[in-house]
Amino acid sequence: MDSAEFQKMMGKVVTQLTAAVQNAGFYPDDHPQVLSNIHETYRLLEELFDVKRQITLLLIGDSLIVDKRLLTVAGACETAFIQVLKNNGIERLTFIKGLSLAQLEEFIRKLYSAGASAMRSARYIKFGKLEIKGHDD
Repeated sequence: MDSAEFQKMMGKVVTQLTAAVQNAGFYPDDHPQVLSNIHETYRLLEELFDVKRQITLLLIGDSLIVDKRLLTVAGACETAFIQVLKNNGIERLTFIKGLSLAQLEEFIRKLYSAGASAMRSARYIKFGKLEIKGHDD
């Protein structure tokens, strides 16, 4: 998978993840739409894990960065996803190979309820604030 394909897949991950978080707010936990978005997000991540052991999204200002490149997501999903991250105080989000569907589902539900700030990073999902280190010249 080349860099352009990876970026395209990451755009799909963000789109599905955003839909999952938003639908978790509209429907009960077992609603087919909620489950469909969660399962599709998981499927896309599993496909990307065949290429990379970990996948990190950075939020810098109002921009999403993946693999040191700006990630552009179609439609309103990018703005909505950025808002979800900001509402939860997340500037760095890493998914690590080995992530289970149940862990992803729990994380998505916490994102919807703005409860990620009360969550701690886990073995396969790491998140938090960016740390900027200065350089001594």
